[in-house]
Amino acid sequence: MNFAALTLGLFERRNWATVAAVPLLAAAVWMPGLTLQRSVFSYIVTFDITQSMDVEDVSLGAAPISRLNFARAVMRDSLERLPCGSRATAGEPTRCGAARSRCARRARPAA
Repeated sequence: MNFAALTLGLFERRNWATVAAVPLLAAAVWMPGLTLQRSVFSYIVTFDITQSMDVEDVSLGAAPISRLNFARAVMRDSLERLPCGSRATAGEPTRCGAARSRCARRARPAA
């Protein structure tokens, strides 16, 4: 089979995907990368952990859940929708006024 017959066979109707893929593959290999600008966000979220947040008066789906668990679920859903590069921090204040992890470190055993 000679080159001319091979070339004509390549452009037949059944080989259209191969013919279209060759220039697209070449463009993907040799073209420079594309950088898109996106907005990123920074959030600080604080949850109230008083007794009123333990009341099960909201529902997620069909099951009643506490207000605190509902707030956590809403934040989890919101975090999944943030663009890449965004940052979020969550805190739960406690009786001593500090974040829960810092308050636990400062707690002293009763004498």
